[in-house]
Amino acid sequence: MRRDGRVVWSGQFDRDQIVLGRSPQSDVVLDDVKVSWTHAVVWRAPDGSLSFADRSSNGSFLNGRRVIDTVSLGGAGVVAIKPFELDVSIHNVAQHPKTVHIPGDTTPNAFRPAHVRFVRGPAALVGRTFALGEKKNLVGRSEDCEVWLDFPSISRRHASIYPAGDGGWIVEDTGSRNGVVVEGKRVEAARIKAGDQVGFGSEIVAMLETAGGDSRDGQDNGSFTFSFGPSRLDTRIDVAHVAGHVDSRTSLALQDHFTKAIGTATRFLVVDLLRFSSCDQSGFAVFIGVDMTLRRRGGALHLVALGDDVLATYRSLRLDTVLSVRADEAAAVAELSALLKRL
Repeated sequence: MRRDGRVVWSGQFDRDQIVLGRSPQSDVVLDDVKVSWTHAVVWRAPDGSLSFADRSSNGSFLNGRRVIDTVSLGGAGVVAIKPFELDVSIHNVAQHPKTVHIPGDTTPNAFRPAHVRFVRGPAALVGRTFALGEKKNLVGRSEDCEVWLDFPSISRRHASIYPAGDGGWIVEDTGSRNGVVVEGKRVEAARIKAGDQVGFGSEIVAMLETAGGDSRDGQDNGSFTFSFGPSRLDTRIDVAHVAGHVDSRTSLALQDHFTKAIGTATRFLVVDLLRFSSCDQSGFAVFIGVDMTLRRRGGALHLVALGDDVLATYRSLRLDTVLSVRADEAAAVAELSALLKRL
């Protein structure tokens, strides 16, 4: 097994079939985000030759061509499972090893915060943004999707968007009825970058925007992403998701996002900081300003899902008497809903 031309593992198995993938249960664990959970299977056919079956999203390649379903390797073959290259052959083996774990890229995580902003579709959707996390982000009509699109043309689990591991992103059709379109072409899976337009069916189109990226409309949040919309638990209450980090250089941009989002109508707001890595005094000053605006309207703001570092800053600034913090969105919405009933 090679990576970037360097041998990272060499060994033998005495079984007739081995499974390769990112799953810890695989015979050969390929620990890289571009490798699927169960990526491929290699087995010895009845005639003694080797067969290779691809089960992945990103593909396996034999002689530069993508493997479609199953191919015969004969007695030996070299298959690329990017970023790895597998050299497999038949030998007489006396002992089989334990599961083999092959590490992925050992360089720092290349994840960059990103979001999708909808540029075409129903009026209620256009302009809305959804933050994307480091794991697989589901797009669909089902309420458990990270990008929740409750529209008839959207399948329950329409697509997924996830990091490619090198700062890029991948969008994948997850068996939708109306398909996924990238830059005008229908795809099963495709790599996307900041500024690319992705269609979920033909009616709804989003643009990928990355923090510090080069999206076509010139927006640049520097180090955070922002999304805003009604809570699924109570549509009278809005929820803002902020991911990444905010400091004195980007706090004005965050303030601008909140000013535009809450407009003159929002009264009750939950700010979800689950994917928020750090925030200094200037960032918390933005939250205080939003809270004051909502209080003047007779509303309220709750911060939820604060990570350890953000919570430590919150406590060091002694903001417990200034900003309300709750465990999660459900707890915050339940409290605000009860408040609305009393009004």
